[in-house]
Amino acid sequence: PGSVRITLAVGDAYLAARRYGDAEHAYRSALAASPGHPNAAVGLAAVWLARGDDERAVRLLERVLLDFPDHQRAQYDLARALFARRDLEGAREAWAKAAEIDPGSRLGRCAGDFVELLSDGATAL
Repeated sequence: PGSVRITLAVGDAYLAARRYGDAEHAYRSALAASPGHPNAAVGLAAVWLARGDDERAVRLLERVLLDFPDHQRAQYDLARALFARRDLEGAREAWAKAAEIDPGSRLGRCAGDFVELLSDGATAL
């Protein structure tokens, strides 16, 4: 209690455990303690994406990226949400941006792999 960092870690653990209600509560608590915190907003968007609420996730991630355009996880998760909506070109562009932010990170390498996949004519997915 009182530590945004710990609250975010708890939210991430709940998200990984697919305890989406608990994860949402943790991310909302982090946002209440630190309004506009990008990691809390991205975590909340991940919950919505996991629940199939792609539209809501896209809107929140786009808002995060307006203020934090180099937030790699937001860019990566935006690509996932766009891919879920079958917006392959939008997903490819978002993954390309995620890869450019930090190409050597795990997310950067994964994003680069998706860009390559979607650039190889895999538009019929």
